Amino acid sequence: MLVLLSLLLPALLAVWLMSTAAARHQFPHWGPDSVAWFAATFCKLLCALFGLTFAIEESDKAAQSLKRPFIAVVSPHGCFPLTMIGLGAWRFRPGLKGITDSRFDRLNARFAGATVLFTIPLLRELLLLCGVRDASGPSMKRLIEEGATVAVNPGGIWEMVQSRADGETAYVQKGLGFVRIAMETGTPLVPCYSFGENQVLRGSGFLIGPRLWIARRFRVGLPLFTGRWGLPYPFAMPLPTKVTFVIGRQIEVGQPNANPTESQVDAIFKEYLSELCRLFLENAPRLLPSAVAAKGLRIERIGHGIVREVFPHEIERD
Repeated sequence: MLVLLSLLLPALLAVWLMSTAAARHQFPHWGPDSVAWFAATFCKLLCALFGLTFAIEESDKAAQSLKRPFIAVVSPHGCFPLTMIGLGAWRFRPGLKGITDSRFDRLNARFAGATVLFTIPLLRELLLLCGVRDASGPSMKRLIEEGATVAVNPGGIWEMVQSRADGETAYVQKGLGFVRIAMETGTPLVPCYSFGENQVLRGSGFLIGPRLWIARRFRVGLPLFTGRWGLPYPFAMPLPTKVTFVIGRQIEVGQPNANPTESQVDAIFKEYLSELCRLFLENAPRLLPSAVAAKGLRIERIGHGIVREVFPHEIERD
């Protein structure tokens, strides 16, 4: 009997994985609402146990951003975006009583996640339920074409590895893929900032060189961090933190442009930088620990170094 089960269970798991493999690229909500509600409620209670809270705010004049689908460019990533997955993403799935935020129903929001995450049983199902889809370019374009608002984190695993609780640095890809996808599809960009995400866990710089090499070579993030009571990974528990997700102003990119020039991409990128910096300057003093806010925000383009650095009450500088 045990031998039969040992053969049957892996076979059933393989069939399940194969039958649901395409879900990470697909637009429709995955799984029954009842299952999604149960998962969302469990995540909400777990976050409450750890003292994690999550709020969504619209920046001044940002209401226009919610009139049609857009690409939400979210920073920072944090060691793990626990509050966004545990609390935030569920609010964008319609039909979850006591969970859904009706302001965002019409956005049809989906969240881009690293491909490797969909190879981990149970985690992949949780991500699919709360609206996370594969972050590959073709997958994102398909979602946009079907009318979805797509949330991306331009720093991805690189930022995940380098996250620190005592300072704010936002990373963007070397090739500015999020800008190119926006221009190719004619979809507006909306910078967003998740204030407090970096403070949920305390990232470590230990073995940073090898971990960045692994991130670059294999596209796998290996974050090291501590949490409450100084407990290290994998025993780290989140610190009590209020995370506030602030939605910025819409950046128009014009009509679809299948082959934007480098100067055109750079022009949109500069608009993105200016809006991200505005978000930080206007909100950091009230939404971040004072010592963290005072250090300002650095924005680094991977492979190019720091491209913008701002401090509260100072003028932006390139």
